[in-house]
Amino acid sequence: MSAQFEPIHVGNCPVCNAFPVQHIAAPGNAVAFKFLRAHNIAEPEATAAAAPQPAQLEWSPTLCEGKRVSYADAEKACAALGEGWRLPTRMELESILDLTRHEPAVDTTRFPDTKSGWYWSSTPCAWSSDSAWIVSFGNGYALNLHRVNSLAFVRAVRGVPAGQ
Repeated sequence: MSAQFEPIHVGNCPVCNAFPVQHIAAPGNAVAFKFLRAHNIAEPEATAAAAPQPAQLEWSPTLCEGKRVSYADAEKACAALGEGWRLPTRMELESILDLTRHEPAVDTTRFPDTKSGWYWSSTPCAWSSDSAWIVSFGNGYALNLHRVNSLAFVRAVRGVPAGQ
């Protein structure tokens, strides 16, 4: 009998970042990536162990009066919300994308103030500590952006313990 997989969300390829993949919850707390378009890698599925996640993530509305801000100002805005609030990781931001939608690519009932633009993540780029990943809620793309002298929207996140 084959293993059952449960779709989680669609995001970019963890290998090349260029092709959309569907993130799938697999048995044993693993995450599989199913490529949704042709890919130039021989193995069509890659599996990685999933990091333990809080029972639930609580999201802030778009901060800074809905204006694009520097990375430093984004961090300050998140910290100003109080204990536990922080910039989300790239994967956390991608987890709320809804690629069946466009401009913005998100559930607007759940996230009504989302701008159709780029949002800062806390995930640094492997090739440059001066850059961080940003996620577009216009079309679902993820790119890198220099942290100094660049602007993006900001939304904060915090983990909520189970039962709260």
